[in-house]
Amino acid sequence: MGRFATEREWIAEFELIAMSTYLIFSLLWGLNMIVYEVEPVQTDYLLQENIKLNLKIHNRGSQPVVVPDPSRAANSQPVYGLAGPGFPEPLMFSNFTRHDHGQPPPPLQLTTIAPGETWNGESRLNRLVTIDTPGDYRIASMLAWQEIRVRAQDQRPEFPGEPAAPGVIAHRPRSASLQSRPGPDRIPAAGDRVNGSLLHPVR
Repeated sequence: MGRFATEREWIAEFELIAMSTYLIFSLLWGLNMIVYEVEPVQTDYLLQENIKLNLKIHNRGSQPVVVPDPSRAANSQPVYGLAGPGFPEPLMFSNFTRHDHGQPPPPLQLTTIAPGETWNGESRLNRLVTIDTPGDYRIASMLAWQEIRVRAQDQRPEFPGEPAAPGVIAHRPRSASLQSRPGPDRIPAAGDRVNGSLLHPVR
């Protein structure tokens, strides 16, 4: 009886190890398959100048991948983090927070990236948040959807303090008073809240 109990315990332990190994390899495979990049087009900006970010999602895998389209104005993914002298606490926000009125985000609008292909797009950071204090800032971004959890390398643009010319002053969006959250090292994923609204990976 004791021998059978020992065998059952060994089998259960083996299954647990096998499952853990599978999950680890699945995570590593997912991380290696998708590469997400966010890069400002300039290293420094005038205050309130248009802040254009170039976005890239590389599919290094052998199968097509489906991800939220970062260019869609109502998408709650990807999530951005912004830290710098203009904010007592770093901000975290998404495209959706620009249109958020206390309602849950709509279904994510998706895009498919073929094997070996790269999705290219852009985001205008100044349409999501206003930067009016000079200094060095840090921009972070994470794309979290289904099994995908990929973070872009942080960027550090500078705002030396000169005001932008009248022709380049950005429109101040309704979301200029975005609620702050600890971050951007803590960028939210599914189940977290940004500006009072849940972030949903799948709808």
